[in-house]
Amino acid sequence: LENGSLIQIEATIKALEDAGVTLDQLALLRSDKTLAKLVADFIIEKTNKPCEVDVQLLAILELDRFFGPTDWVRHYGVELPKNITLPMPIEKLQEILESPCPFVKGKRVKETHYLFYLPADFKGFSLTVKQWQKMYPKNNQPRFYSYMDDDAWYRGSRFANKNTARFSWFLMFEGVIPGTESRKWVEQLKLKPENYCVPKVVECIPMHFLAFQKNNGQRINNKMWGRTCDVDSEVNHVDAGDFANDGFDIGKTDDSNCDSKLGLFLFRNLSNLEF
Repeated sequence: LENGSLIQIEATIKALEDAGVTLDQLALLRSDKTLAKLVADFIIEKTNKPCEVDVQLLAILELDRFFGPTDWVRHYGVELPKNITLPMPIEKLQEILESPCPFVKGKRVKETHYLFYLPADFKGFSLTVKQWQKMYPKNNQPRFYSYMDDDAWYRGSRFANKNTARFSWFLMFEGVIPGTESRKWVEQLKLKPENYCVPKVVECIPMHFLAFQKNNGQRINNKMWGRTCDVDSEVNHVDAGDFANDGFDIGKTDDSNCDSKLGLFLFRNLSNLEF
């Protein structure tokens, strides 16, 4: 170590001793990885200023209702650009969040939808289904029900290997749209409001895993599956969900199938693009 570094370390130890930390406690910090991580998280949280976008969101949303750039830094250690912006003026976004939910009577959008940010890449890798599975291996929680490395049926599919999210920001309804269960694909689409879109599988995964990561293991949609806009080799739409302890499931169902546990996923289109 350089002399300057040694001086800083000595000054840090002196500050801890002055605060009442003993040598035995410092030794515990070195040997106990859990304790070391708690201390590190506390220091990082105190020294990292939240992204300006997150400061704006905190003025209109509860902390557990969104996953912003600061959350990516805190929970995943990614480096993000400083100039991240919202997809629209904060006043317009607040207007949408305060508006009546089109799917749940008596609720506002901010009570039934989850807002999340997605970086362009994750530590140099595109955020595909394959990459999400590397971030959450099968021996951890949360996890996926099946893995591409373990011969999952979708291991060779484009939607799992190549597809990435279309936007940086998503405002997605939590779970499947009420009333879309037990309907064929074409019937489900008739219930889609004009300003909503059907997500890809890779756009559904973040809502479930990010909310779990931030909100102490809280699970969204742990009993239902939702159809996505991705298709399998037979041109039937891929479905996903059932986010239980045995893992987030990715399946496929004939478009003519009517299942009481299979509905439709939707997110609010916050861009000017049409699909």
